[in-house]
Amino acid sequence: MTKDSALSEHGLDSLDAIEIAMQVEEDLGYTISAETLPAFTRVKHYITYIEQVEAFKKDNNKIPMP
Repeated sequence: MTKDSALSEHGLDSLDAIEIAMQVEEDLGYTISAETLPAFTRVKHYITYIEQVEAFKKDNNKIPMP
C-alpha cells in the first residue's frame, strides 16, 4: 500500500472508509464530516487531512471544528 493507492485497490469500500474515519476520530480526536468522507478515496487523503489538522492545531492551539 502506498499513499497514492486507492482504497478500492486493497478491497476496501465506502463502509471501510467510514471505519477508517471512525478510527481516526477515536485515536486522534479528528472528525471527518459525513459530507467530506466520500472524497477520501485514497490513502493520501487521510494523510493530508491529518497533516492539515496538525498544522492548524499547532498554529491555533486548537482542533478545527468540522
